[in-house]
Amino acid sequence: MKKRIAGLLLLSLAACDALPRDPDRTSDRLRQSRILRVGINGEPVAPQAQSLVAELAEHNDARVSIRRAALEPLIVDLNAGRLDLILAPMAKDSPWRKLVAPGPALSIEGAGKQRIEWRALMKNGENRWIMQVERLSRQVSGARS
Repeated sequence: MKKRIAGLLLLSLAACDALPRDPDRTSDRLRQSRILRVGINGEPVAPQAQSLVAELAEHNDARVSIRRAALEPLIVDLNAGRLDLILAPMAKDSPWRKLVAPGPALSIEGAGKQRIEWRALMKNGENRWIMQVERLSRQVSGARS
């Protein structure tokens, strides 16, 4: 009985090797194509957001392809897999937050209802990619919560 339990534990640990996962394979696509597809909404782009893109490109040995547009079409493209990341200023009560996975604040401008936070936005569920972006976001962030 103890051998069975030990065997099951070993099998379950081996299965954890591929976690976290990207169901839509964002990390794998980026690694294969070596193109980081970034949507940008807003001007001027926060310096920390620019630093994040540079860090992600370097970390993934990728070149950057940028598309500037309004937030709604960028989110449509992100969720359709045509973008890997969006950089945008967002208000705390933005309705767009429910459609994406927002990373940590890269920079904060204003206070109260006027508070705007530059964030990296990722496709929900792409957990391996989200973890990488969040880790690098914290490294380049100039934001104080």
